[in-house]
Amino acid sequence: MTEAAARERSASPDAAIRTAPNLSRVVWTHPDGMDYPEWIAAGRRLGVIGRGSQWWIGDWLLFGTARFGERYVEASRVTGYDPKSLRNMRYVASRVPVSLRRDNLRWSHHALLAALEPEEQEIWLDRAVNSRLSVADLRGELRTAMRRWRA
Repeated sequence: MTEAAARERSASPDAAIRTAPNLSRVVWTHPDGMDYPEWIAAGRRLGVIGRGSQWWIGDWLLFGTARFGERYVEASRVTGYDPKSLRNMRYVASRVPVSLRRDNLRWSHHALLAALEPEEQEIWLDRAVNSRLSVADLRGELRTAMRRWRA
């Protein structure tokens, strides 16, 4: 984007509205005149939203249930998620301390480890990062370790 275009965009609130991306539950549409750096920035924002939403909802539910009691039916209406999914998000958020959450792993990696103690979670999360384990690989290694432990 040229400097003049940037000045024009910031000077006119209407211009910002015309060039803002549109989002709905099923579509993202680009704003007129979107250039490559803006496209990359939009992708980064969408990635953060996609990877963070389960954590955010889980933390939101932790706060809400502590303050207002269990309100999963209402939370379901508000978020559009079913109560079972919401309970799972809350459980994982309650079991995985913020200090152990890895932004370079999926929420599903953490969900697999939520039943473990924090010390064990940290070991497995480090292993998943260092070995670049997919969720399926981590699940397989956990199963193998559990079989060995039981034997």
